[in-house]
Amino acid sequence: MAAPPRESSAGSERLRRGVERAGARARGRRRRTARLALTISTVAITVWAGWFSPLFALDASKVELAGLGGSVDGAAVRAALGPYVATPLPRLDPGAMAAAVEGIDGVRSAAVTRKWPNGVRIAVTPRVAIAAVPGEGGAYILVDAEGVAVGQPAADPGALPVVEVVVGPDHARALDAVVSVLGGLPTELGQRVRSAGAQTEDTVELTLGDGTRVVWGSASDAALKARVLLAMLDSAGFAAAVIDVSAPTLPVTHN
Repeated sequence: MAAPPRESSAGSERLRRGVERAGARARGRRRRTARLALTISTVAITVWAGWFSPLFALDASKVELAGLGGSVDGAAVRAALGPYVATPLPRLDPGAMAAAVEGIDGVRSAAVTRKWPNGVRIAVTPRVAIAAVPGEGGAYILVDAEGVAVGQPAADPGALPVVEVVVGPDHARALDAVVSVLGGLPTELGQRVRSAGAQTEDTVELTLGDGTRVVWGSASDAALKARVLLAMLDSAGFAAAVIDVSAPTLPVTHN
């Protein structure tokens, strides 16, 4: 008569263990569900804070400008960035912002970096005038090394060399060659040039401040031509009315 109680006891134990296992599985599911809910909530809060919250929104007063020159208007740069103000930093497109700034007169290039939590830094490379091209009404158009106009026309070219090339489509290559030559001159030589001209892209000539005429030729071998010309100009007792460095390894002078 003892067997039945033992079977009943074993059955009760199996039942108890089954209930415990089921409970453990249920608790595990609840913990996993809670962790998943917490993770989703954390991600949602992070996305909201970064993409929609004003916490990281661009503040106009936190826009830092660097590299501005005389040809770039800081107010114009800030105005170009106006559409991006109040946009959270993670949603900003630095490339598009840089392109907007590069559309401003006098700006050669721009780079935009985020300054957390709600600012940006705009590093501007301004265009620098290297020559003056006579324009209408006696005014001069100041151009940079790429031939792009810099700022407004000026009544006086100042110390910039004057480009003596007829402006027009038929002389575009000659003008490009002259501007290219002037833009590539070392500072020591560029400061001595009073004017430059050309009939064609292969016949560039420079006139120095003392009246010396330099036959430069094409824009090729510019670095060698500049070294040869400077060496000749700086030689003791050197004097010549015309210096021809169009073939820089065989320079020629005329009085």
